[in-house]
Amino acid sequence: MKSVTPDVGGLLSIPDFAVVEKRLTVMPGVLHVAMNAGSTSATVEFDDEVTSATNLA
Repeated sequence: MKSVTPDVGGLLSIPDFAVVEKRLTVMPGVLHVAMNAGSTSATVEFDDEVTSATNLA
């Protein structure tokens, strides 16, 4: 398992964060997603045998 914390600063509102979180959560290999509107980041834990940080960007 690996984790990546991409910047999601281009998102404008809480609903935007919810949409991104939902889309990431259903991607193959994604185990957990934690969005943080305050720091405009998302922490994504994923199975690196199924997907990669590049695929999640």
